[in-house]
Amino acid sequence: MKYINFLLFLLVSFSLKAQNQQKYLTTDNRFSVYDNKKWGIIDSLDIMIIPFEYERIEFANNLFILTKNKKVGLVDLNNNEILPTNYYHIYPRKNNRFILLSPEKKAGVIDNKGNIIISNKFKYIGDLHLADDFYLVRDENNLEGIFDFEGIEILPVEYIFYNNDKAIIFGAKGKQAYLFDLNNLDNTITLDKEIELVFTVRHYSDGEQFYQIIKKNNKYGIINFKNEIVIPLLYEEIKSTNRWNYFFIKKNDKYGIIKIDGEIVVEPIYDKINLHKNYVSLLQADKVKDMFWFPQ
Repeated sequence: MKYINFLLFLLVSFSLKAQNQQKYLTTDNRFSVYDNKKWGIIDSLDIMIIPFEYERIEFANNLFILTKNKKVGLVDLNNNEILPTNYYHIYPRKNNRFILLSPEKKAGVIDNKGNIIISNKFKYIGDLHLADDFYLVRDENNLEGIFDFEGIEILPVEYIFYNNDKAIIFGAKGKQAYLFDLNNLDNTITLDKEIELVFTVRHYSDGEQFYQIIKKNNKYGIINFKNEIVIPLLYEEIKSTNRWNYFFIKKNDKYGIIKIDGEIVVEPIYDKINLHKNYVSLLQADKVKDMFWFPQ
């Protein structure tokens, strides 16, 4: 009887343990398991591959990203170390690449074999939106350059970059502005030396088209990525709104709103404009006179 009770105890204990476990297939014959508030990796025979020591385990580019004590590292499918668990950040990217922030807080890029693609020496590295075969790097002086995913320097670290549309990007070196084609630098356009590039918000919204605010002789306008003027240089100021196709304009010291097709939807007659999530309040003499609602 005691033997039967002991078997029942084991069965109940095993059942309770199984209920407290969360098990997920990550790749062939590797399962992420959450047990006793920690993550580990087992195989299909319940043999432990990675011990239950981690706050988080992410599978990416055929490697495991391990988080322990708020630091991260990389191991392969058999728990062979690629990077020790002392990095601040590891971001998986396309082409089996990882962007790293090292223990010295320097950014770099490696592949999924641990080979260095871009050395850990930059203040920041990020891939370009809609052009993730390229990386933008930034040094301690906030100067920027472009590398491709093989680690080849496309543009040296001596520019400031602005908006991009896939592999076409606006950049400036000193007071000279350019429009670069990263796939073919022979197509680079050197802009009028009096043109200054102005920060333009990227919205990451569906259907977004991309433009660049410019300034010349203290007048603001907007150009597209074919170097065509879409909003003429007529305004004392142009700023992005929270919609990609609407911009604030300032003329004769008054504010209004213009669409990217040139239609002025709010005449510049207001002293101040306050931007909200879905609408704009329009003020005169510090009092709200009108409101403009963005189309949904």
